[in-house]
Amino acid sequence: MHPAFSGFPGARTIGAWLVPAATAAPALLALLVAAQQPAPPPGAGPESRAASRPAERPNKSEKSTVLKVGDAAPDFRLLDHTGKERSLEQMKGKRFVLWFYPKADTKGCTMEGCGFRDRNADFLKLGVEILGISFDTPKDNAAFVKKFEFPYALLCDTDKKVSIAYGAAADEKAAWPNRITYVIGADGKIEKVYEKVDVKIHANEILEQLGGAKAPK
Repeated sequence: MHPAFSGFPGARTIGAWLVPAATAAPALLALLVAAQQPAPPPGAGPESRAASRPAERPNKSEKSTVLKVGDAAPDFRLLDHTGKERSLEQMKGKRFVLWFYPKADTKGCTMEGCGFRDRNADFLKLGVEILGISFDTPKDNAAFVKKFEFPYALLCDTDKKVSIAYGAAADEKAAWPNRITYVIGADGKIEKVYEKVDVKIHANEILEQLGGAKAPK
């Protein structure tokens, strides 16, 4: 111990350890200063900072406007899963189903896609073509088609503009298109709108409403 601190009342021996008061004094002073600091105002704690952070943006927004029966179908020009360009212009005079799905090769989308696959021949008997559409790339959609042997084209709305125009997405910040289906008539107008989709029966539901054969039991 330094001579200057010998006999200092605060110097104590604990077992074999000597803790001089000179060493303990700064820590004691820090505690005294902290005790005199004013308490943080209500709402300044970590819980309130977390609460002040914006919540994660939901995919569906009130700003998305779903088309109505009788509306003119918005124009589109997109690549399909094979890299071929598809457009509304090419579909003039044809009746077709345009089904928006969130993500290729996911459970619900696979179930919905297989439903259209299994009834595709029945749709064609009515002169109705099937087109799927998502934000996926041609590569991802091509793998989806190959894996489940879809006999129809999947359109790749990678810049999200068509989904926005059809009310399947609010804006370009959407993570995926909402699940929604349109039947578009030969005149280019919206014939039917399906916002509430049960992926298990969706294809059968549309087909029966268009006058096609009921699903075999």
